[in-house]
Amino acid sequence: MSFMPRIKQGDQRSGGTASGRRWFNALIVTEIADRADATFVCGGLMVESFHRLQYVELGFKPDNLPDHENGPAGFKILRNIAHE
Repeated sequence: MSFMPRIKQGDQRSGGTASGRRWFNALIVTEIADRADATFVCGGLMVESFHRLQYVELGFKPDNLPDHENGPAGFKILRNIAHE
């Protein structure tokens, strides 16, 4: 949601009192601050979740799992057959 059309509309309106403009500007500042707070809180929760994920027990031993360096066992078998 973009605030620029609202801000431009607020600048262009005629006959508004100074008090009304101050309330309008305060509302804009409050909305932006509220969204910044929400973003900050969500970012903190995400960091905490990733931190907790590092200590979750997987339920299996990942020692012998194939990875990008070793490759799956099937590729090793095919590689051995190809070189024979």
